[in-house]
Amino acid sequence: MTRKPHKARSGRKRTLTYAGLKKKADRAFSEWVRQKDSFDGYGTCATCKTVYNRKLLQCGHFISRVHLSTRWDERNCAPQCYACNVLRRGNPGEFALYLTKKYGPNIIAELVEKKRETVKYTRSDLEDLIRKYS
Repeated sequence: MTRKPHKARSGRKRTLTYAGLKKKADRAFSEWVRQKDSFDGYGTCATCKTVYNRKLLQCGHFISRVHLSTRWDERNCAPQCYACNVLRRGNPGEFALYLTKKYGPNIIAELVEKKRETVKYTRSDLEDLIRKYS
C-alpha cells in the first residue's frame, strides 16, 4: 500500500523525523539490494540458493543492523529468503561462505572490524543514502 506524504496545514510537506529518515533509507537500501541481482522479477537467496519472486526476498545483513557502521554497507548485505534471514537467523555459516566467495577471504574480518567503528549519520547523510538507493 502506498502512503501519501503527510502535509502540514500550510500545504507544505511535513519534515520527516530522524527515525523516519532512517526507516526510509532502510526501505530504499533493502529494495536496491533485492533488485540489483534480480532478473525478470526473480532473485536468488544468497544463502540457500533458492529462486524466489524478488518481492518475497529480504535484505539480509551479515553483521546486524544495530551497527550503523555496517548497516548500509553493500558488502554486508544480500538478498535472503524468510527462512534463511529469520528462521535460520541469517544462516551465518552460508552467509560467510557467500561473502568470502564474492568479496574475497578478508571480507569477514573487514566487516567485523568496521562494526566496531562509531558512526553518527546526520539528516543530510540519510537523505543522501535515500537518493543514492532510490
